[in-house]
Amino acid sequence: MESSGLPERWITVYEVRTRFQLHEDTAPVIAGFLRRLHHNTHHTCQYRVEKIEKIKVSLPQQRVIKRYLVQRRESRTPGCPI
Repeated sequence: MESSGLPERWITVYEVRTRFQLHEDTAPVIAGFLRRLHHNTHHTCQYRVEKIEKIKVSLPQQRVIKRYLVQRRESRTPGCPI
């Protein structure tokens, strides 16, 4: 988001893993963290997940994945990786 200058952005777990060069095994942890940012509005992270949507993907195989609308909070608190 910082590179594009936008206040919000849709992301997927795959994009987070790719950005931080994480192994496939970390996907459930990342998804859980993003869900927590969505449900816990008083989290101290500088970002929040405003919306979660399910989308159909046909490559490499047909499946349903989730994408997360991440927004920057007004007050910045250090310590959040995304």
